[in-house]
Amino acid sequence: MASGKRRIGLQIHLPDGTTYRALALPEVTMAQLVREILAEFSGDIRYLDRHQPQRYGLWSPGDIRPLPGDRPIHQLGAQTTLAFREQHPATPRGATLLERPVYLRYRSHVFCVTWQPGVIGRPQPDSLLNQLLAVNLEPYSLAVSRRQAEVLRVGDQVAIRRLSTNPTSLNGRLIEFNEEAPDESPIIPLCDDDHLSFDQSGIVLQCVFPTAGSGK
Repeated sequence: MASGKRRIGLQIHLPDGTTYRALALPEVTMAQLVREILAEFSGDIRYLDRHQPQRYGLWSPGDIRPLPGDRPIHQLGAQTTLAFREQHPATPRGATLLERPVYLRYRSHVFCVTWQPGVIGRPQPDSLLNQLLAVNLEPYSLAVSRRQAEVLRVGDQVAIRRLSTNPTSLNGRLIEFNEEAPDESPIIPLCDDDHLSFDQSGIVLQCVFPTAGSGK
């Protein structure tokens, strides 16, 4: 792209409540702009995942759908204010929508849990239970149980329940598991910056509960 081309000024509202002011070439597409935003801010806003740009989009004010990814900026016309948001999947049958998403960060990868019960684990072959799988750890370890744990909402708190004899710890403390009656296993509240570890795999997930106006 030629550097001498006139750039278009944009104001982009980010999900942490801040505004990003950018100058972009006219032929830059919405999808390219999304990737640039993720590259710029995924280190500061802990719940953004730069590895999955398909999860995000740009909205014009008042629109209910994101702008097409292949639309170039110059087709916006006089509209120079956009909102950068995450596109959440549909809530599966048998689950209920969480009031606010819960994010679980593994290194630079971020999982978004939008329903409860949100199962953490791996897919089960030919099982209807796969639709409740909110955090698929199979790409990172096969030492995680297919149903390792689940995210739940209890009152106004988000919580975790262990679902397997495979150990799960919260902040270094082993979560109890009732092997005879798994549904009666303890439900433990989660807080921002808690650490869930799945001991046999070595995977540790950091809990991120976003608050408007912060980079959390």
